[in-house]
Amino acid sequence: KVQFSNDGYNVIYDTKIISEKKSSCLDILKKMEIDFVKYHITSLDESIDKLRFMTIYNHQIVNFLTFDQPFTSTYYTLRVDIISEDHKVIDNDSFLIQCCHGYIDTAVYIHAQGYPFLFKVIKDEKFSETKKRLLTLLKCDNENDYQFRVRFDGKTIGSDKLIDNDEQLSDIANKDSVLFIIYKDDINVTNSNIGSRIPDKPLIIYN
Repeated sequence: KVQFSNDGYNVIYDTKIISEKKSSCLDILKKMEIDFVKYHITSLDESIDKLRFMTIYNHQIVNFLTFDQPFTSTYYTLRVDIISEDHKVIDNDSFLIQCCHGYIDTAVYIHAQGYPFLFKVIKDEKFSETKKRLLTLLKCDNENDYQFRVRFDGKTIGSDKLIDNDEQLSDIANKDSVLFIIYKDDINVTNSNIGSRIPDKPLIIYN
């Protein structure tokens, strides 16, 4: 399976690709039925520096790939982003953090769903401003419809903190943390299949 985002935040292409065994990330990208010229890419081979390749599993970013790296897994998803403008300059006062759409089950545990992405954390920015910037990038309107929680080490379930407006994400998180964005209807849900609203099925590779 392959996903493509033209802005680094919103996925506009999500489908299965029939690919030869040991195809590289770039080989698979070239099979996508996308008009890349629309996004100011006239040649994929000459635009590698504008693209980010990632492995997605269970609605979370697992690792980063190079364009010439073989993508052979049948259980993971290849994600390709056009690197957003605000990601092109990461200085000592900023870093990228993984963000996931999430839901909270009746046991109060957070699970990822939908499409993950990277978000720029700015030093000393109050979270009231951070979430406005984030929701604007996601094209979401009412911030009161969402809850934001940070998982400090990105892996340990239960190590999540609800973020207050006056807090600064740069003080309580790091590049290994995960920021969860949870819609109000996805809190304390009883349906364990809610995470499959936006299905994330594995890539099927044929010999």
